[in-house]
Amino acid sequence: MKRIINSFNKIEAFIGGTFLCAMLVLLAGQVILRWAGASNSWSEEIARYMFVWLVYVGGSLAAAERAHITITIASRIWPKRIRPYALILGTVAWIILSAILSYYAFDFA
Repeated sequence: MKRIINSFNKIEAFIGGTFLCAMLVLLAGQVILRWAGASNSWSEEIARYMFVWLVYVGGSLAAAERAHITITIASRIWPKRIRPYALILGTVAWIILSAILSYYAFDFA
């Protein structure tokens, strides 16, 4: 099972890196075309959607690798005896924040 999860994490990292590089190339091309006096309307929109999906994929990968800022800070700031409790508290706070943001996003949509 761990092998499958590691495979998915590698796929997520590859997709995230690919989106980031493609977004960089698209936006650099857009800047060069605007500077030259010509512009295309599709590259900015595609880069925007790539950024949105990059956030989703990157957030999922960060959660899988425990790389979110709350978890990182909780594991390094506190003494070793308190770290497991701080980790649990950080995870619970992250879940609550995600639930609140999801509620308002659903309400907004």
